[in-house]
Amino acid sequence: MEVRFSPNGTGTDVRLIATGWKNWRPQREAKRARRGYNMGWAYLMNLWAGRRTPGMYVADAISAVAKAVSRARGGDIREIERAGGEIAPAPR
Repeated sequence: MEVRFSPNGTGTDVRLIATGWKNWRPQREAKRARRGYNMGWAYLMNLWAGRRTPGMYVADAISAVAKAVSRARGGDIREIERAGGEIAPAPR
């Protein structure tokens, strides 16, 4: 990931450059991840600029529902266990 800032009048252009998508296998996973990156960065940049778009409200609502479902199913640890992963304690 590369981030470039360049002046533009009284503001600043921000260019986010992600490469290596062609190396993902299978390619359908790359397309899904790329779509997620685009949505995530758009959300973050709007938030940073102090703007709230209708899509951001929808994303926040979906996130809240997903968190509630996760809590109802036993929380993050249970979700990770169901997915076959593990959690290591954070280093101190």
